[in-house]
Amino acid sequence: MINVLYIAVGEGGSDQALITLIKELKCKIRPYIILGKLASQSTIDKLKSENIPYSILNYDFFWYPSKRNLWNYITRPIYALKLKNKKKFFAKQIIELSKQYKIDIIHTNSSAYQFGATAAQALKIPHIWHLREYQSLDFGHSHAYSLPYLKKQLHKSGNFNIAITKGIYNFYQLKGENSTIIYDGVLRQSYKPKELPKEEYFLFVGRIVKAKGIFSLLNSYKDYLLRGGTFKLILAGNYSSKTKQKIDRLIEKYNIQNNIMLKGILPTNQIYDLMNRATALIVPSPFEAFGLITAEAMFNKCLVIGKDTAGTKEQFDNGQRKYNKEIALRFTNEQQLTTHLTDIEQKQIQQYTEIIERAYNYVSSLYSIENNAKQIECLYTSILRT
Repeated sequence: MINVLYIAVGEGGSDQALITLIKELKCKIRPYIILGKLASQSTIDKLKSENIPYSILNYDFFWYPSKRNLWNYITRPIYALKLKNKKKFFAKQIIELSKQYKIDIIHTNSSAYQFGATAAQALKIPHIWHLREYQSLDFGHSHAYSLPYLKKQLHKSGNFNIAITKGIYNFYQLKGENSTIIYDGVLRQSYKPKELPKEEYFLFVGRIVKAKGIFSLLNSYKDYLLRGGTFKLILAGNYSSKTKQKIDRLIEKYNIQNNIMLKGILPTNQIYDLMNRATALIVPSPFEAFGLITAEAMFNKCLVIGKDTAGTKEQFDNGQRKYNKEIALRFTNEQQLTTHLTDIEQKQIQQYTEIIERAYNYVSSLYSIENNAKQIECLYTSILRT
């Protein structure tokens, strides 16, 4: 058995992928998870239900503020010093826990934490950096210290990297001797979606924030309605009160209150039911690192309309190379999205059955839980042999 200490965010898709991995490797590893200050009750409940031991430490993302103003520029050296002190503090705690639980590998489940690598170096044990985000392109933050500094850490001896897409692999300029691409495991190969009748609505799932393209989506949807469209739009995901106010104002401005439903955070089974019944899922994010929602929708035989950039484009391109045909509908601007929505209603969803089936077959083979776990288990084994 391999003793692995995982450093996790505490919420979101990265933790979902991590817990899925641990469940699949339960006979091969002894896991211990560290959660940050963002730890959600749903994540904690999942860990308890799976009897996965964990601790909660008060760390946050190690990056600079997203707002680029004079004050943040002037105070950046002070902010960098605070990050340095936090890195030392949390590395010390990780070292103590690693000694207590006889840890063989420290696995940091995000590019936005650096103290795991520091702890592993002090302990002279391997460290894995699971690179799931660009930080700058997707979240709008500047990398702690600098991007060149982080790249240098990624290439240090004793460190190994997993990129969840080819795009992230290239962004961090990784090298084959200590890095690999492993796509997340989404569902089991044997997963069979419910055969539910399609209903007349489009679906958005994810964090309801500007960075996910939510306002661009609302603009396109408004234009779709102006063209005579009748399907409703359901938004499912968490949002802040500030964002909710902005959305409400926009909805009122466009006079589309009767066409949009905000569902908030829903359990996974309810999300999957929504996907299965939806006419299509829309992924408007301008820079999605991987796009877990895209893969989940395809598993649930839901047509995907996605922005042709970053991780969304990579998934679409992989499918196109495999079948020489599209597995989803692409768009690059609001007008193209509006046209897709209009065409789907006019042609009816039955015209897209072949695309939906190709997408389902594609994700079942590439993004299975079994495939992901097998690759990471092999990585653990090979690392400990070196």
